[in-house]
Formats: sequence, C-alpha cells, structure tokens
Amino acid sequence: MTGAKPIVRVPQSAEGAVLLLHGILSAPQFFDFLLPVIPERCAVSAPLFEGHGGDVSGLYHTSLSRWRRQAKAAFRRLRERYGRVCIIAHSMGTLFAAELAVRYPEAVPDMLLLNMPLYAHLTAEGAWRSLQVGMNASAEGSPELAAAKRAYFMQPDSFLPDYLGWLPRYLELFREMETVRGLLPQFHGEAAVFQSARDELVSPRSDALLRQHPSFRCGLLRESTHFYYSPQDVQEIRQTAAQCIRNSITRGEEP
Repeated sequence: MTGAKPIVRVPQSAEGAVLLLHGILSAPQFFDFLLPVIPERCAVSAPLFEGHGGDVSGLYHTSLSRWRRQAKAAFRRLRERYGRVCIIAHSMGTLFAAELAVRYPEAVPDMLLLNMPLYAHLTAEGAWRSLQVGMNASAEGSPELAAAKRAYFMQPDSFLPDYLGWLPRYLELFREMETVRGLLPQFHGEAAVFQSARDELVSPRSDALLRQHPSFRCGLLRESTHFYYSPQDVQEIRQTAAQCIRNSITRGEEP
C-alpha cells in the first residue's frame, strides 16, 4: 500500500496536542478513522517510522531503537511547545507510549492504547492473513483482510525469502514487550486500553495483565481483530479518543 507519510498539524492557536504512534509495518494513516474526532484547535504529530511505507528492504537497515527515538523526538517537540500531550497509539506504538508516560508522567495526562502487545501470539488465521497481505491477495468478502491490507504500508513482495530480513526487527519487538511489562508497575497515570477478542497477533495474556493494573481502563472489543474494528467498536474507540483528548486539554488548563 502506498500513501504513507507523517502527519503534522500546527494550528495558530493550539489548545492541546495529540501524538499518534503507529505499529510495525503500518503508518500514521492507520489513524485516519480517528482524525475527525481530534479538535481543529489541537496540534497533531504522527511520525512515520524509518523504513516504513516503501519496499520490504526498508526494514533491513533500521532498528526499533531508531523508531523509539523518533517517537521520543516527536513527543519532546509537542511537550516543549504545549506542555501536555495526549498519546494515541496502536500495537508497537503503544509500547513507546507506555515508556514515554512512565518517564514523563506530568506531560501525559491520558492515553488511548489499541491492541497493546505485551505478549504476542500468532494464530493460524493470523499467519494465513499475513501471507495474503504480503502476496496482495484479493480481500473481496473479507472485511478483516481488507482492514489488514489498509493498515499494511509496505509494498507487497511475492518473493517470500525477502521477508526474512524482518526477523531482527521482530526479535527487537519481542524484547521491547518484555521491557514494557517490567515498566508497568511504574505507570501511575491514566490510560484507556482496547484489546480485540479476535486479535491474531496479540495474546489474551496482554489483556489479563493490563486488568491487574488500576491505572488502565480496559475494554475488550468482541467483534474486532488486530486491524479490523467493527462499526460498533469504531464508535466506542472514537468516543474514548475524544474523551482522552478533552481530559488532556482540561488538565492542561489547570493552574
């Protein structure tokens, strides 16, 4: 899929700031369905992580630590200008969001985290769907596959061995999951988290761990997958995103 690009919106009189962090193989455009609920008076920043949005080899010579630095740099720019930042993240991006919230608790009043991968698993359905996406198979009759293809911002490559170069990035991602699991006890802010009951990539153990923490407002999307959200779930996510942004703006106005 093409069209991947950073999102930067800087209104003249911004009253708040929103940072959008996408997942691995995806792009800021994953959040297009949430842009309408972000008030025009809010600044928006969504970095495109290095190596994403092009061909398969784009991930060969980058690293998760570079993506983490990109997320931190975008956050720092918003924080320096606006003070408080509402973070909305999906998948891998939620791990960066959690690290930022632990390190800068005063600057992150609220977050919305979607499909947070504290533990990973790959179902048979997920393996097949990933193969279909990589091979650019038709998504006719499958809203789940269509959503996965929309979220996938790498050029499809029919030569499967080319994807072996992604293995180091996924090993880094698994280590990042372990790191964030260790950080969770240090998180004392507020965050809304939605996990999908039909997630093909994120283990249900992630939801179970999050529910043990009093700071997370956990919701389970019964009809959704890692990339596909049912119309009803989209409504709930949008309402929660709007509330998180309002919380951040209101708290930013507190003396």
